[in-house]
Amino acid sequence: MSTGVKGLRVGRLFRCLDFGYQCNADYNGAMNVLKRGMGYTLIARVP
Repeated sequence: MSTGVKGLRVGRLFRCLDFGYQCNADYNGAMNVLKRGMGYTLIARVP
């Protein structure tokens, strides 16, 4: 699940600050690239 909000990366661990979800940061990044390429995620638009 993507909320469009940046999470926290500590070493090899990624943690979503909204949901507490955590996983390997490289895996999370790869999934985000794949989902964005397939049009499944929202892109946060920050002014």
